[in-house]
Amino acid sequence: MKLAMFFVVVSALAQPPTPVPVTAVAFHPGGRHLIQGAYEEALVWDLDSAKLARRIADGAMHGRVNAVALSTDGRTLAIAAGMPAKSTSVQLFDFDSGRQIATLYQSVEEIFSLAFSPDGKLLAAGSSDGMVRVWDVAAGTKPKETLRQHGGWVTGVAFSPDGKLFASASADRTAQVWDTRDWKALVRLPQPPTDVANAVAFSPDGQFLAIAIGGTTEHAVRLWRTQTLQEQKEVDTSRPKRRSAMAVTRALDTGGCIALGVAWSAQLKGGRILIPCAGNTVNVLGPNGGTVAALRGHSDWVYTVAVSKDGARIASGSGDGTVKLWSARDGALLATLFQRKPRTDEWAFVKPGAAK
Repeated sequence: MKLAMFFVVVSALAQPPTPVPVTAVAFHPGGRHLIQGAYEEALVWDLDSAKLARRIADGAMHGRVNAVALSTDGRTLAIAAGMPAKSTSVQLFDFDSGRQIATLYQSVEEIFSLAFSPDGKLLAAGSSDGMVRVWDVAAGTKPKETLRQHGGWVTGVAFSPDGKLFASASADRTAQVWDTRDWKALVRLPQPPTDVANAVAFSPDGQFLAIAIGGTTEHAVRLWRTQTLQEQKEVDTSRPKRRSAMAVTRALDTGGCIALGVAWSAQLKGGRILIPCAGNTVNVLGPNGGTVAALRGHSDWVYTVAVSKDGARIASGSGDGTVKLWSARDGALLATLFQRKPRTDEWAFVKPGAAK
């Protein structure tokens, strides 16, 4: 495949004529590659060589890619794409070869979120019918579990680092936590519900679950201590106050930022939680919950954010059709990546200050 490269100064950058909103990005565990959801395909960027390395699934799916996920070993790529009320699929691909492995799901219901378990054996998907489907990747297309506790779109899914817990966020204004040993629903968060839950993410040490809350009444990230599950086993759970203590969350106000997602960063100076905002920024929350920085450069809503495995780089995807790469050390913009036209080899990898 011949790829045409455009390397230009930021001030001279021309936007794609019909940008496809970027709602999914993920770093490969190896650190060299970044995967971007596009239109009817996923793009693989080579960050070391500053180029678009290849395109996966061109023509094998329909509509915009809403979610991507990589197994921990980096070998398997899951892609969810679709057209509202028409056709949606979840497909697995071999990352190295781009070969399609399987189609796990085909329906008119949209899939908004994907997550692999830490051991790579399970894949979870949240959909517009309010269900979470969990597949045993090696067992075939029939879901291992179908979780039905939500009453609205499932907007986010995540496994804890040890794989023992699973969390889902929903437009029904709640997040649900499950025990992956028996898929028992453990706790519904927050209590009482406040506003739409747009995403969930466990902290790298597994001690906290962050829930992105963003709607008309509350703009916040709510933190829940996973330790409360162990604590409740050691007390009399028949007492109402003890039961309600399990669902206590701490709200970190995000101000004017409507949180559309959430991710954790261990290396970003002064901050630890990254929030893609409807206000065109990625906001950085400090240990005490205050906004310590805002990564600026997108010209439309920022829908998604990801952190590299080594914590050194951050990627954000926006409605302006671009992916921006940031330094986790100081928040400096490293590059802007975009496909100039959907399903073409016309692309740009722009570094600030680069010469024509």
